[in-house]
Amino acid sequence: MVPNKDRIEDLELVLARLEEVIIEFDKNENPSIHGIMRDSLIKRFEMSIDVFWKSVKDFLADHHGLVVNGPKNVFKEAFAQQFFDKKNATLAEDMVDDRNETTHRYDRVMAEEIAQRVHLYHALMSQGLKQLKKV
Repeated sequence: MVPNKDRIEDLELVLARLEEVIIEFDKNENPSIHGIMRDSLIKRFEMSIDVFWKSVKDFLADHHGLVVNGPKNVFKEAFAQQFFDKKNATLAEDMVDDRNETTHRYDRVMAEEIAQRVHLYHALMSQGLKQLKKV
């Protein structure tokens, strides 16, 4: 059984919307709207990670009987349960750190750096979605 079907559908939607803005951000050469595209990318990234970690949290509860709170703890436990390999577990923790940076502090240089990593995070969450749909 797929964990929390509604949450999985939400995850599919937010990842599709994130992919839309990644494509637009990557092909955008207009400096006058670059900041708008970057900020849109970051906002969709923030929404995506929130739905993603909660989906993994549901998976851990439904399939392993584990109650885990907070995204970093969820991803650490997901690694322990072999949902992630070590490389992806580290990337997931980096993703949470970047999300915390974008949520609690705004710095244009930092935003640019994180925007360049979002495609890696999208790939990680898309891979996780495939795994969640298999169970």
